[in-house]
Amino acid sequence: MADGSCLCGTVKWRTTGTLESLSHCHCSQCRKAHGAAFATYTATTPDGFEWLAGVDAIRHFNSSGEISRAFCGTCGAVVPEDAPGGNEVYIPAGSFDDDPGLRGGYHIFVGSKAPWHEIADARPRHEFSPAGSDDAAQLPVIEQAPLSAPPPGGARGSCLCGDIAFTVELPFRFIHNCHCSRCRKARAAAHT
Repeated sequence: MADGSCLCGTVKWRTTGTLESLSHCHCSQCRKAHGAAFATYTATTPDGFEWLAGVDAIRHFNSSGEISRAFCGTCGAVVPEDAPGGNEVYIPAGSFDDDPGLRGGYHIFVGSKAPWHEIADARPRHEFSPAGSDDAAQLPVIEQAPLSAPPPGGARGSCLCGDIAFTVELPFRFIHNCHCSRCRKARAAAHT
């Protein structure tokens, strides 16, 4: 059993069922939704999951086709979401309050990984999803408003829906990976 919550603590849940291996997703949608180099998820069956508080605070963004992204309407942190078809609940691992006991896992959608991030472990890697999974095809790209050209020596970015866009001047002063509990909760990722 492991409990989890969003950053502000409004949305809370508990897992009592068996959790699947960790899936480290590098697709552009997960990177934008989590504001991190990749998102780490596990899953369980609906009967192995229960909401403890804050269900009314959950908001959804339909990022593509059947894929919906759930988040706390108060703090914006990613929260669990029913899988298409309703046979699983996807759980962002960075939001666990307790150690779920999972280690390792595998990388998916590595063909879409951030160009500035190097995968430094020996976990299995899949260009898209593992063979035989329900989402073995590449996730569709959501329609976004075109971004203006970056300034010379700059880079562009945007939120998942594309309504907010920005540019930054390069080079960056630094890039660091923060593993604090607040960053893990806010972005529902292993680190930001």
